[in-house]
Amino acid sequence: MKKKALIVVSFGTSAVTAMPAIENIEQACKIACPEYDFFRAFTSGMIIRKLKRESGIEIPGLGDVLDVLVREGYEEVLCQPTHLIPGSEFEKVREKLKDYRKHFSKVSMGRPLLADPKDYAHFCESIKKEYEAVPGDKDALILAGHGSKHQADSLYRRLQKELEASHFDEALVATVEGETGLDQAIEALHRKKAENVVIMPILVVAGVHVREDLAGEDDDSWKNVLARENIKANVLMRGLGEIPGIVDQYVEHLHEAEEIKEEKKIMRGKLYGIGVGPGDPEYMTLKAVRLVKECDVVAYPVKKEGEGSVALDIARGAVEIPDEKIVEVLFSMNPDKATRLASRKNATDKIREILDSGKNIAMLALGDIGIYSTYSYVHKELIKDGYDVQMVSGIPSFCAGASTANISIVEGNEGFTVIPSLKGIDEVETALDNIDNLVIMKVGKDVREVYDLLCERGLEKNATIISNVGLEGEYVGPLDPDRDYGYFTTMVIKREM
Repeated sequence: MKKKALIVVSFGTSAVTAMPAIENIEQACKIACPEYDFFRAFTSGMIIRKLKRESGIEIPGLGDVLDVLVREGYEEVLCQPTHLIPGSEFEKVREKLKDYRKHFSKVSMGRPLLADPKDYAHFCESIKKEYEAVPGDKDALILAGHGSKHQADSLYRRLQKELEASHFDEALVATVEGETGLDQAIEALHRKKAENVVIMPILVVAGVHVREDLAGEDDDSWKNVLARENIKANVLMRGLGEIPGIVDQYVEHLHEAEEIKEEKKIMRGKLYGIGVGPGDPEYMTLKAVRLVKECDVVAYPVKKEGEGSVALDIARGAVEIPDEKIVEVLFSMNPDKATRLASRKNATDKIREILDSGKNIAMLALGDIGIYSTYSYVHKELIKDGYDVQMVSGIPSFCAGASTANISIVEGNEGFTVIPSLKGIDEVETALDNIDNLVIMKVGKDVREVYDLLCERGLEKNATIISNVGLEGEYVGPLDPDRDYGYFTTMVIKREM
């Protein structure tokens, strides 16, 4: 016969006298599922340790129970949490069951007390009966919940709306630690001119929160806070687990438990942004070469479709890359900003689609991947979306060129600044006035203007041009203002030569 286990899992309580509220729910679930072996579990490690230390009561955690079920060969698991809302504690239970799903043929889980729309009507009906049965004068009811920093805290506000929709006008919802606090309830009580209120915990057990936060003798207990507002409070010392209608609701959820399916995880690919260096394939790092070989796809950015790629040519000089691995990614340089942004989005979506298929991508960039790289647009967007991405450094053109020119960029306590010529000649002038050494990238079309600035300062002989370093047409040497320079041109200007 197939071995089946029923687990009723609760946050727990360290108040032994409050335990019957949990036991009521457990007993009702046991009766409802006679073919299942029953197991109890708490999720609060603090409460589990305190019960053992102070009362000698040993209650296992959910993981402990599941370990026992695996060892003893159980095949089916049915779990009913006693939580009020689908907050963080409820999610912990679901995740733990998911972790163990592979060990059983079937795992099912009931929902918390308030999850589906139909749950609220049942709940409000049960609470209204309890309130009406309370003897003595009463003008209003405060339903006191725990509250949560989880987004499910909004369900307390929803409960308030459901109470109003059911014409239970006396009822107000407030929480100890949630967004809807006692202050808001007090304002409503004054509007109602309420002098006598009933406080009913909407907690499974009437434990520490009820005895101290609601009915305690400290000045900040709800009972005493209300007293200072001239409102007399009758705190009901019983939890939801002691209300028959609520217990029935948990049993109903047990019968409607949904199976937790074993998830087939689709592994996303990883994106590597790889700097291939400035031109000479021998400048590629060993790591870059290895990753280009290993990745399923090699992507390269282009400004126009089909224009080819210097970065790809460099990589192919160091690594054999089959055509079927290569993907072109378009990044428009259109002057219109909206067009450029749309192009970047399309490029990112294209990379994302490949990653979602489980393939790893090596995306190439000239020089170092972190210096004025088109790749950075994709990198930032995919990080925000939780993708696995990694930047792989390459040799920047100004470092390779300085070495070729046999000069150092900085020495001793000098500093240096890197700017693109796109910043404009005013920015270059400001940098020359304030820094030790300057590197200007993509300076080809602005060489004459920079030369004139340097002449004004007597620095024209302190400039080194690095153009097409490692590529055809390489020039590395002194600044010649009358020479034509291409796009891949960098200038290094040193304060002291």
